[in-house]
Amino acid sequence: MANKLIYSVKFAVNRLFLREYRYNRIERHYLRQYYSDTAPSATNKRKVVVFMADGKRRQGGLVDRLFGITTMYKYSKEHGIDFRIYWNVPFDLGLFLVPNRYDWRISGQDISYNNRSSRACFLDAMHDSSDKAVRLQKRITDKFLSRKYMQIHVYSNMDYEREMFGILFNELFKPSDFIQKEVQTVINKFRNNGNSMYISISTRFMELLGDFSEPKRYTVASVSEQERLINGCIEQIKIIRDRHPEASGILVTSDSIRFLDIAQKLERCYVIPGNISHVDVTCSGLETHVKTFVDFFAIAHADVSYLLVSGKMHHSNFSRMAACIYKHPFIEVTF
Repeated sequence: MANKLIYSVKFAVNRLFLREYRYNRIERHYLRQYYSDTAPSATNKRKVVVFMADGKRRQGGLVDRLFGITTMYKYSKEHGIDFRIYWNVPFDLGLFLVPNRYDWRISGQDISYNNRSSRACFLDAMHDSSDKAVRLQKRITDKFLSRKYMQIHVYSNMDYEREMFGILFNELFKPSDFIQKEVQTVINKFRNNGNSMYISISTRFMELLGDFSEPKRYTVASVSEQERLINGCIEQIKIIRDRHPEASGILVTSDSIRFLDIAQKLERCYVIPGNISHVDVTCSGLETHVKTFVDFFAIAHADVSYLLVSGKMHHSNFSRMAACIYKHPFIEVTF
């Protein structure tokens, strides 16, 4: 027992040290170059934590970034620190999301890059929900965010507060008028016929079908495996559809246009028009991100959400977290 305890302590210390070393190295090699002694000092009177999405570091997809935002926001709330979001790459977040019960906006002119008043930090997720890992992540977050600077600029996708995601998201955000109008158009397709129920079914192929670009390259599946995945997902949609005869329709979302073109031909299935791109692909057009946000909120308004997974398909958090926004059942189907 004693040896097991000693090993556990050593493991935790080593893990903490290595992650801190890595985070400091990323800050030193990739972020510190943007700060100087001659840059204007911070003018805010209270310490502020600023979630940064300005293109200097990759931070994952939309939900990865929202994980980072909600986690850093909760830390700031608990420690009496102001919280802001500076997200201007690959789009201005305010085009899609606006403040709800907390005003998180900050202008670029209010961001200070003075070494004495501001400090950048990088904190990425461990993708480990064990109690030990969560305690470690909280300890690291506190060490970096408690530094004595007026502005802490955080690049993060930390996700240890995911159980609070829906509550924190709704405190921070509501859809912009433009996105709300687009989402309402989708909702009306399902709700206007006297039947108030619809379901969503999502897939995340990444690059398996060869028609989606990830920031990091993934293997394209063989032709036979592509056919197996597509046919398998179509069959699962039919099974789920038959399980819900009370539903007026099925919203199908995916990162594959090829798959969506097939799925939308199925009875009672609807696909939101538009192209698709990853939020970390900065060269993508603005209209592709519109679809991402409309998909997200349309899933959030569904009554039940499903995620289909087979082979090397991704266990995506996109529909899982969308279901948390207005608290409806989420079911992952593995086949």
